[in-house]
Amino acid sequence: MLRLCREIGNRRDEAVALSNLGNVLVGLGDSARARSYLEEGLRIARAVGARFVEPHLLHHMAELELQLGNAAAAREYGQAALTMSQAMQDRSSESVCALALAEAELRLGNPTAAQAGYERALALCIELDNPIQLDAKAGLARLALARDEPRQAAAHVEELLAYFDLHRNFDGTVSAQLVHMSCYRVLERLADPRAAAVLHDAYFEMQAQAARISDVTLRENFIANIPVNRELGTAWRNQPKPSAGA
Repeated sequence: MLRLCREIGNRRDEAVALSNLGNVLVGLGDSARARSYLEEGLRIARAVGARFVEPHLLHHMAELELQLGNAAAAREYGQAALTMSQAMQDRSSESVCALALAEAELRLGNPTAAQAGYERALALCIELDNPIQLDAKAGLARLALARDEPRQAAAHVEELLAYFDLHRNFDGTVSAQLVHMSCYRVLERLADPRAAAVLHDAYFEMQAQAARISDVTLRENFIANIPVNRELGTAWRNQPKPSAGA
């Protein structure tokens, strides 16, 4: 799409293609190329007045900065994306922007703002019947854990585990691994015996996703450059091993 748009001089759809490519590369952990595509997409969108794609580009930039550990930058991009989505009355875009902004606020140690963002994203996703509501519930679980409210975190996790038991996946979420790891961390905190099984499901789903990436470098980036995937791999390697006589 990008090649064809450039060949025919369609700058508007070129910005869309750059947004899509950047989003995919964020998800694969290729941060350098993702940033290049997204920044170019923003320049083109603003130059040609393609405002409809700007919230998506800004949201992807927020996700990139979160992946790189730059929560303050993620908050700036997330707020800009959310403001534009609301102005355009794009409720689907608003939901994911609110989610990214909430995650940035959580990492910056602003629990009240984080809770407002997660709850806003959850309400919108329930209204739209969007599975990203699972990401919002997982965010609320992580927030409760950060507030030292493990029982409140557990209430959210029970809903997530009930969904997984029914569907056997977290497909359609922003990050199935982050949803799964949120469940695992809460169960681990509570010394719940289901924690090991949840970690098993999360790890093997991540490995299955990695196996579907045919490019070796991108596969390695997916495992090594995405923080939650690194965390998942570490948790898997460090889990208690059964004794030889067990």
